[in-house]
Amino acid sequence: MKIARVVILLLMCSFSSLKAQENPDSLLMDLEFTEISETAFLEVYTDTEMHEYVKAFKALGLSIRDTCYEICEEYLVDNNSGEEMYLPSGYDAGVLGLVFSPSAKFMLVYSSYDGPDYDNYYEDRAEFFLFSVKKGKGLSAVKLYGEFYTKDWSIEEIIWIDDKTIALKIYEGPRRGNGVQGGYKYLKTTIK
Repeated sequence: MKIARVVILLLMCSFSSLKAQENPDSLLMDLEFTEISETAFLEVYTDTEMHEYVKAFKALGLSIRDTCYEICEEYLVDNNSGEEMYLPSGYDAGVLGLVFSPSAKFMLVYSSYDGPDYDNYYEDRAEFFLFSVKKGKGLSAVKLYGEFYTKDWSIEEIIWIDDKTIALKIYEGPRRGNGVQGGYKYLKTTIK
């Protein structure tokens, strides 16, 4: 299903809130990753992420609707108007995670395939989409800021260190049962 990204981009164009976005190629982020320790990753991990997620959505007047029939799709829904915006994912399983930066100025949506054989099914092994979040209510407050794709590893989890820095828990081997072959690695990068 290497055409998945093309289909997703066509779906994105059908939603009015993304019609005015820039050319997707101009939104590709060139990021430099630095390896960090598991301890450094866990030091920034907090139990308040779900609280921040709920607080941010409540302030924006948004909720999430998801559907799963053969493929999973997630949408941001404006609670007042009912208008929807597709949350991009190039994978049948849909969005793996959605996290807000500490000040809720950014929202990051990520998806991933769980093994190095991704190219039998997809164009990339992992991806994430960064949205800027402006003050206000509804979908007009959320705008696509940048996107990132990789063929090198899968994403287990992404957390925010601060409003410009994210930490990623990734793996290069295949997922096997409750673990991954080769173990996890931890990276961080700064959003430019």
